[in-house]
Amino acid sequence: MNNYIPIQPEVIKNTERTGPVSLKRQRLISALYLSAVVLGLLPWLLNLSAFWQASGLGLLFPGAGFLAVGGWSLLLIPVTLLLFATALFAWFATGVVVAPPLIWLGSAILAGTLSGDATWPWAPWLTAAICLAWQVRKYLKRSKVHQRDLGRREQRNAYLPDAMQAVTARAAPHIPPANHELGADEVALSRLILERALQPVGQLEHFDRIDQFQTASLRYQLNFLGYGLAQMQSQYTPNFHGYLSEAQRRLIEQYLQRPIWDYWRLENLWGNLKYDPDPVDKDNVMLTGYFGQQVGMYMLNTGDHRYAKPGSLTFRWNDDTAYEHDIHSINRSLMWNFANSSYCLFPCEPNWIYTGCNFFALRSVAVYDRLFGTHQLDELRQPFLDSFEREFTTASGSVVSLRSSLTGATAPFPGGDAGAVQGMNLISSEHAKRFWAMARNDMAPLIVEQNGLRQMKIPGKGLDFGNYRRGFTMIYGGLLMQAREIGDTEFSEAILNALDQQCGRKLDNGVLSYEGSNLANATAFLGRLMQRDGYRHSLTQGPTAEALRGPLLTGAEFPQVLVAKARSHDGQDLELVLYPGTAPGPQRITIERLKPHGHYSTKGTMQTHFTADAAGTVELEVMLNGRTSVCITQSQE
Repeated sequence: MNNYIPIQPEVIKNTERTGPVSLKRQRLISALYLSAVVLGLLPWLLNLSAFWQASGLGLLFPGAGFLAVGGWSLLLIPVTLLLFATALFAWFATGVVVAPPLIWLGSAILAGTLSGDATWPWAPWLTAAICLAWQVRKYLKRSKVHQRDLGRREQRNAYLPDAMQAVTARAAPHIPPANHELGADEVALSRLILERALQPVGQLEHFDRIDQFQTASLRYQLNFLGYGLAQMQSQYTPNFHGYLSEAQRRLIEQYLQRPIWDYWRLENLWGNLKYDPDPVDKDNVMLTGYFGQQVGMYMLNTGDHRYAKPGSLTFRWNDDTAYEHDIHSINRSLMWNFANSSYCLFPCEPNWIYTGCNFFALRSVAVYDRLFGTHQLDELRQPFLDSFEREFTTASGSVVSLRSSLTGATAPFPGGDAGAVQGMNLISSEHAKRFWAMARNDMAPLIVEQNGLRQMKIPGKGLDFGNYRRGFTMIYGGLLMQAREIGDTEFSEAILNALDQQCGRKLDNGVLSYEGSNLANATAFLGRLMQRDGYRHSLTQGPTAEALRGPLLTGAEFPQVLVAKARSHDGQDLELVLYPGTAPGPQRITIERLKPHGHYSTKGTMQTHFTADAAGTVELEVMLNGRTSVCITQSQE
């Protein structure tokens, strides 16, 4: 029986559709605006000069001062509004908090400069009427949306008890770790991911280079490639290090290169009005949360604690300046920001809180807890959930993906209720089920029969957030991650069929790829890897104790040898499943962490018995032809 969590009516009562912290900020902004209106009208009431009258009127809305000037300057009103809209987008996209007020105040001053000796006497009345009409329209629109959300909340609360029970009943059983093995398609897609990850540091072929502020940024591509390889290692190949671990370390080293993180110098300057390029400080959860998870998962999977050493994660600005960090300082930054934010959740771009980014911060904290025996996620759990319900949930129970911490206002940003499933599953499985039940109900009409397969069919042309082009690879990959995490086999199969049928699937020379960006393919890889509670287990548990102490596959040539399974079941044996990445034929592999001078028997290799050397190492020859199974067990001496 589920502990059913209804969408609470007392969470949001006002037509602003927001919680107490956001409402307080919105009311402050409203008070400031009313003060600006009064200030702007004073020059007319006091019969001051034309300059002050036009400039003052410009405070009522961007470009309003040109109404006082009249004539050809009226053409500057739409120009100003367009520039102001562009400034708002720049504020949202890159955190340039100074851009909107500069355009607004600049247009007011320009209007005053152009005013001459007299102004149009009806200008304040017309401006006031426009402002009043706009505010009435905005209020009516908000009220309409709020009433719609209230109705939707009632509908959801009616069906959610049964729907959440159905989520539990449908959930696929947990697959024992001993049975985890990549399929041939996942192996082929892993080769694409590994080829991009194993490039020399500083070389980023096949990466999308568009901007370093939003979702196409190089840092996200590095993150998601790293997550995919870490998830592969945690769930399927914990006893394979070799080039798999090397690929993750290269991604981490790539991340430390200045072009990846120096965007923060600008964002911190024009968003927080602070010159400090250090990316591990205030805000910037889009770096600390994401990178902390990536580094932590590598450490948890491998037992390699190199990144816990002081200065092991150094962001070098130039020959004279470097910002020395490690996994500990990244975690301290996350915890400080959580503790010092009125929302608990804290910003990516200055003044903009993305709920999705804060889920990555929680994951980073969870991995840190597992690595170092702390309990910080337990401390964050209830404050995070409370704030999420109050400040980042609409009256209908849906997720607010983006909110301004400065103004309390929301901005449209694609997220959806399904996108909260994996994040919530880390701290509250019941919340995760609620969001999936709502998302599943909304998406059910999108499951259709096409080409003889049940598959999801989303209308429109989709959007690839990794290159801002049309496409569905990233959308389906992300939904597949959520559906599999919650264990919904029926939806997972429909989404996977859509991914393979609608997204330009291509198998070329043993490499699987989809149409779309580097980030989209990394997301698809993650989606294909997921199992029920797979992400949560990888973050909070990691590989089994037996795997962490058992023999390791360390030597294998890439791409000649691809690994679908590498696991020690009892800490002494080793089971491998290998595929030829190029032509079938003999390949040499190296096994380490064996018992020094220990005697072993093997199946699937040229040798049937061997004795490890004094370092506990052996080199074996394997004939690869399709799926090739190798079993190594210790013999009785």
